[in-house]
Amino acid sequence: MLVMRLMGKRQLGQMQISELISAFLVSEIASAPITNRDFTVRQAFISMTAILILEIALPFLTMKIPFFRKILDGSPSYLIYNGKLRLKSVKKAREYALSNVSPAAVCGWLVWALR
Repeated sequence: MLVMRLMGKRQLGQMQISELISAFLVSEIASAPITNRDFTVRQAFISMTAILILEIALPFLTMKIPFFRKILDGSPSYLIYNGKLRLKSVKKAREYALSNVSPAAVCGWLVWALR
C-alpha cells in the first residue's frame, strides 16, 4: 500500500503494467527475508529502494527526454488516416476485425467513405 501511495496511485486500476510488476516485485522482495535466511533485511531494503527509484525515475525521463519516451512508450499506430483505413497498420496491430477498432473511428471512416 505504501508503494502505491508513493507512486501517487489510489486504486489498482490506475496502475500501468510496469507499476503493477514493480509492486509484485517489491512485495516478493519484502517477504524474502522471512522465508529465506540467506537474504537479509538490508539486502531487501536496498533492492526495494532501487526498484522504487527506477519506478519514479523512468516516468520522469519519459516526460523530459523524447528519446526515452519513444523507447519506453512506443509510438502510436494510426489505423485510420485521412479517412482511409490503413490495412498495413491494422495487420501490424493484430486488429484483424473492425469490431476491435473504436466505434467513433469506424463511424468517421464510414461517413467519409459514403460521401
